[in-house]
Amino acid sequence: MTDTTTQQRFISAPLWRRFASMVYDSFLVLALSMAYGALITFIASQTTGAANQGNYTPMVNGAVANSLVFIGWIAVIASFYSYFWYRAGQSTGMRAWRLKVVQADALPEVKLPTLKQSITRAFLAPFALTLAGAGYWWKFIDSNNDCWHDRFSGTRVVVTAKDE
Repeated sequence: MTDTTTQQRFISAPLWRRFASMVYDSFLVLALSMAYGALITFIASQTTGAANQGNYTPMVNGAVANSLVFIGWIAVIASFYSYFWYRAGQSTGMRAWRLKVVQADALPEVKLPTLKQSITRAFLAPFALTLAGAGYWWKFIDSNNDCWHDRFSGTRVVVTAKDE
């Protein structure tokens, strides 16, 4: 491996690549969300008999049920990302834009994130988008060019070489 390839391998991913990979991943997340919604609708219709009666009478308080459905949806999406980051260091969008999540403290050796790091990252990343993406813009003032969820999970997103 050449020095140029080694140096390129550890370049911190620019924001435009991160956002482009999010656009790619959003199509998969949308499909996953639709499948989750279909499953929840099926379960609700089977447990309440709403499909047969033509009306919906929730078994539990509506606010509690909605909260549980929302928490389940977040858990499904976080599980999706955690699985791919833990197994390959990349989601599909990240692969298309040649990005990889690695352990920050292992560089220059490339180590995929641990399961704990992947889960932490998956649950913190949505908060980085709040306040007009403040967690992502943090990258410009951070000494290692890390976003909030990178820093708190002990990971780093790097650009990979074209042949990887």
